[in-house]
Amino acid sequence: MSASFSPCGKLFNIIVCSFRKSFVFLFSLTGNNLFATEAFTIFSVFTAMQFTVGTLPYVIRCLAEANVSCRKLQVILL
Repeated sequence: MSASFSPCGKLFNIIVCSFRKSFVFLFSLTGNNLFATEAFTIFSVFTAMQFTVGTLPYVIRCLAEANVSCRKLQVILL
């Protein structure tokens, strides 16, 4: 499952990517040293979050369509 199902998913990916870059910049700007272990952990977490947030609009759309289908079936069967 890819995050490219809707334009909204791409927008969320852009937001997460921008947040990742801003976080690293601000972390360094505040005088903290960013070591390789910390950077790898940060990027791993943001990559996992990017996929999850990117697929969220697709999941919401599928749930809404399933809800409409269930209502139509209830009208037909009852």
